Amino acid sequence: WRGDEAVLGELMLHLVKQGQAARAKSYLRAADVRFRKTDLFDFLELLLALPMGEPVSDRNVTAWRRLERSLPVAEPLLLGLDYNAMMAMSVRLGHFIEARVAGQQAISCCREDGHVYLEHFIHILLADLDVIEGRLHRAERGLAQAGVSYSNEDALIEVIRSAIAYERGDLEHIRREADGLRTSQLGGDSWSELFFQLARIAVLSA
Repeated sequence: WRGDEAVLGELMLHLVKQGQAARAKSYLRAADVRFRKTDLFDFLELLLALPMGEPVSDRNVTAWRRLERSLPVAEPLLLGLDYNAMMAMSVRLGHFIEARVAGQQAISCCREDGHVYLEHFIHILLADLDVIEGRLHRAERGLAQAGVSYSNEDALIEVIRSAIAYERGDLEHIRREADGLRTSQLGGDSWSELFFQLARIAVLSA
C-alpha cells in the first residue's frame, strides 16, 4: 500500500467498513508512502472525515466539489461515493435539499455500477434524513426500499425506527431497544450521525 495510492484507498475503505476509522487515518498519515499524491488522496482524506465525526464546513464542501470535477465520468462507483459523501456533509451543514439531491445521484451511480450494497446503504441514510425533516411516513417507505441487510445494518435500520418512534412519542420502544443497539454500533459499523441520533433519543426518553 505504501507504493500504490489506489491500494491504500481500498485498504482505508475496508478498515472504515470494519469500524476502524482511526486505524485507517493512521495509514493516510504515514510519512513513508512512495507514490505521488493525487486528487484521490484528498478525496480519501475528506471521505474519512465523515465516519470519524470530524467537523464539516462550507470550505470542505467547496474542496469536495473541486475534487468532483476531476473524477472520471466513466467511473460510476467513484462518482457514487462522491455523491454519498456530499450528502453526508450537506446533512451536517443543514443543507437538506442538496443532501437529498446528492443521495439520489449516489443511488443512480451505484445502480448503474451494480453495487446493490451501496445503494442499500444510501437508502438508509435518506430515511434518516426524512426523520430529521419530520417526514416519518417517507422514512418508513425508505427503510422498506433499503431491502435486505448485509452486515449489522439491521441494527442501523432499527436506530432509525427508534427515531421514528421517538418523534411519535413511543418512548417505551426506545427504552427496550437502546442498550442493544448502542452495543451493536460500538461493535460493528458505526456511522457517527446515526450513533448520535441513537444517543440523543435514548437520553431524552430515559
